Amino acid sequence: MVKTTLKDKNAPKQFSLSPSQANLILFIQQHQQAIIAATLSNIAHEVGYTVTDHTQFELSNDYKVLKVSELAPKAPETPVVQAK
Repeated sequence: MVKTTLKDKNAPKQFSLSPSQANLILFIQQHQQAIIAATLSNIAHEVGYTVTDHTQFELSNDYKVLKVSELAPKAPETPVVQAK
């Protein structure tokens, strides 16, 4: 019999997730992000900000301040034409 010490009981344990468990967590996380983005977009719109595809939101740690800014759109990639 192996004696378990208090230190062993508090040690972090690792468990492997099945693919369905991992996919469920990913699915939930993506939907949470979409819900939060939509909520923040709505708040920004309500206070008069024009929300675009390049709008970035930042919440303070206490969730009392919302910072809204625009990211510069990426320049379209110029196709490289090779000489013949």
